[in-house]
Amino acid sequence: MTGLDILFVLLLVIQLLSLVGLALAGRAFLGTFREVQRLSAPARSRASALAERGRRFGLRCQALGLPAGQKAGRLARQLQGQARRYRRLIQEIVGPAQEILRLLRDPRPSSPAVAAVRRGSSLLDLVRGLGRVRTAAVRAVSATRPPAAPPQSTSRESGSGA
Repeated sequence: MTGLDILFVLLLVIQLLSLVGLALAGRAFLGTFREVQRLSAPARSRASALAERGRRFGLRCQALGLPAGQKAGRLARQLQGQARRYRRLIQEIVGPAQEILRLLRDPRPSSPAVAAVRRGSSLLDLVRGLGRVRTAAVRAVSATRPPAAPPQSTSRESGSGA
């Protein structure tokens, strides 16, 4: 055998030993990987359970939050409508009332206050406005009251066996 043949065989043996070393290292790595997998299984199951719980919580918040938001929007629109109505009623009352006060403060006996009192139109306008306020107040009070409960049984029905 020549020197090159010996070198070739020696390199072949070194290569075989390195392959065996790689196989042993791969087997050790696989064992470590399986051990890590086994140890991390509870943490992975807890994480997936937590993710599922978070998903369900988000869906529940969505299911409860959307109707609440819609109710709040409806309430806000109702309150805006009531504010507009009250503003209009106040303007209907304040305008004629201020005019009447201005006419009544006029010191001249031939003032328009006398003509207004004779006509009575401003006072009638004020009375009509107050009637509208009364109607609106009655409606508002009746809307806030709960429905009437059915009448309770009398004590004669419960105590007749004595």
